[in-house]
Amino acid sequence: MENVKDSIELRALFSGGFPGYLKEMMISILPITLFFFIFNFILLKLNYKLLSRIGLGILYTYIGLVVFMTGANYGFMPAGARSGKQLRKFRNPLS
Repeated sequence: MENVKDSIELRALFSGGFPGYLKEMMISILPITLFFFIFNFILLKLNYKLLSRIGLGILYTYIGLVVFMTGANYGFMPAGARSGKQLRKFRNPLS
């Protein structure tokens, strides 16, 4: 777990993990996207306007997944682990 003193260090931490999540989310969303476009080419044959809207939605989904996973793994998980360590120090009064 990293000890972050200010927002500059936090930005450096996030930017260090961001490229890894770009790759991971691309690997996870690519099979679904390819399957959809192959299915569209063979069976659906949607028009260009609708396909462009779907493509934009896939792009938004990709960006959202990258930002969410980076934030969760570099923000929420360390904060939760630190909170858990602090709570572990207290004894359960019922036991």
